[in-house]
Amino acid sequence: MKPALEDISLQELEVEGCRLHALRFILQGVPCLLVAGESAFVGCGAFDIHTFGRLGVPAAKVMGVSTIEDLLEATIAESNDLARKRGVVEGMSVKAAARLL
Repeated sequence: MKPALEDISLQELEVEGCRLHALRFILQGVPCLLVAGESAFVGCGAFDIHTFGRLGVPAAKVMGVSTIEDLLEATIAESNDLARKRGVVEGMSVKAAARLL
């Protein structure tokens, strides 16, 4: 079954002086979200950040979010090695992490 257009949204945001792209889509009734900078992202728990790390992409994740607004107000639950090298650590706000990613 093809997803309805209203189940997919892409928007450009400015957070802490950084230009980001936010993607939200519904997969089998589950909201999947990520906010991406030029070379890294923060996503919900649906994304395997360690696989992205092996592909050379710094990534971090948050848990328990269902909207982009929730994601932006959340704190980092986990980050891969590449994100940690940039200073993104567990407990950091997503908005603070945006400046580092």
